Amino acid sequence: MRLGDLKRIDGSKVENQELTFKAHKTYAKTLQETLLPLTNKALGYLRDAQEEEELPGFRNYTDQYSNRVLTAIGQQLGILSRLHWHVGRETFATEFIRRGGQAAVLQKLMDHAKISTTMKYVHVDDDMKRQAIAHLNALDAQQ
Repeated sequence: MRLGDLKRIDGSKVENQELTFKAHKTYAKTLQETLLPLTNKALGYLRDAQEEEELPGFRNYTDQYSNRVLTAIGQQLGILSRLHWHVGRETFATEFIRRGGQAAVLQKLMDHAKISTTMKYVHVDDDMKRQAIAHLNALDAQQ
């Protein structure tokens, strides 16, 4: 989800671990209804936020405030790169592929029209390359 979608989560509904919401892309003329399956962890975060804040979703902080808080957290943790909310989408995309997710499915989850846009979010590292080759070796050994 984009930060703007999280801010407008109150118009959404959750059923059977699936969130249905209207995606708020800044360039979209009409808001499209989107279905997003939720992991158990994501569903837990949403429920915790609802209980703690007594709101339908997450507290609606400004983008600037949220980014300042993330930067401060990153500094405390010794993270040198600049943190901002969009990093979450990059992390999700990379981890989704790292854990064996398919790029075409990731494209739909991220609500991108082009696969090339989706792949800009995926950062392949040396461990991912090693893991892919190890998987191929395991498959070859089974034959």
